[in-house]
Amino acid sequence: MHGPKNIRCFSVKKCKVMHIGYNNVQAEYVMNDVKLACVSDEKDLRVIVSDDMMSWKKCSEAVKKANRTLGMIK
Repeated sequence: MHGPKNIRCFSVKKCKVMHIGYNNVQAEYVMNDVKLACVSDEKDLRVIVSDDMMSWKKCSEAVKKANRTLGMIK
């Protein structure tokens, strides 16, 4: 019998772990014998998600982008 046709392949280099919450056990995750990187914030679809769920990082990135745009206009 053949295996499933819709198998997704993940790039280990692109996979990361984010531990969210105060009581989260900081477990290590391994994929294909490679330990996945642990991050405290990650940008995906132009949204920055942080492990503490604070929004200041989002605001900081928006300010940087606005300043770059202003610099180009000047």
